[in-house]
Amino acid sequence: QRGYMMVLYPGADVRDASGQFRAAFPTATFRKILARAFVASKVLDFMLADGGRRPAAVQGMAPLPDVDGGRIAITGHSRNGKQSIVAAAFDERITAVVGSSPGTPIAAPVRFSSPDFNGETTTFVTPHRDWWLPSLHGYFGKEHTLPADGHMIVALVAPRHLMLATAR
Repeated sequence: QRGYMMVLYPGADVRDASGQFRAAFPTATFRKILARAFVASKVLDFMLADGGRRPAAVQGMAPLPDVDGGRIAITGHSRNGKQSIVAAAFDERITAVVGSSPGTPIAAPVRFSSPDFNGETTTFVTPHRDWWLPSLHGYFGKEHTLPADGHMIVALVAPRHLMLATAR
């Protein structure tokens, strides 16, 4: 009625399609956060196909309302906040992003983080937490030598809208 549409995409711990994308691109180096951001971008491809006008049915699905491709926002909390910001950084069709408590290395650079501040350090990367490249783990104690850090990802969103909501 007010012109809003919300789409949940399979890029979270409970429903995660990023593994299939990672399997489809075996030589790609992206890990879970970037892979989930890629899923968001592919869902956006679907939503905006045919100029945002969906056919009467897509394999039995009811038609979607028209989508205004100039007004796309994405949000997420914690790890999903990270991937929302990464999705906006790499997909310029996303015009606004709200990252709720995205933590390190997005809302706070790794070089300024510790177990007492934002809780995530380069040692947070483990095989169980395959969010970032395993090589990040090797920067522990020498974070100042990282070739890139979270503030650079945030900068890629500019000049589009970005809100970081982080608290302790």
